[in-house]
Amino acid sequence: MVPKKAAVCFRRKRQVALIQPSTKTRPDLGLKLDNTPVHERLEGSGPFASMCTLRIQISESSPPDQSVLDWIKKACEQAG
Repeated sequence: MVPKKAAVCFRRKRQVALIQPSTKTRPDLGLKLDNTPVHERLEGSGPFASMCTLRIQISESSPPDQSVLDWIKKACEQAG
């Protein structure tokens, strides 16, 4: 992990993920996933711009589940 002012960056050989507060009540998880289409919870990168290709909004009504863990694992595998 690499702490930032308002975000935490996760790296392997390159950046894998980034979690940052997007609102007062909701963090977003940005993922660097190559060749992965937008999906139900997987959105365009939005505020993450070039750091991540996709993002997931995390909330009480939409906490991380197995699919989120699978996407994180895929991002780690792609990073080497």
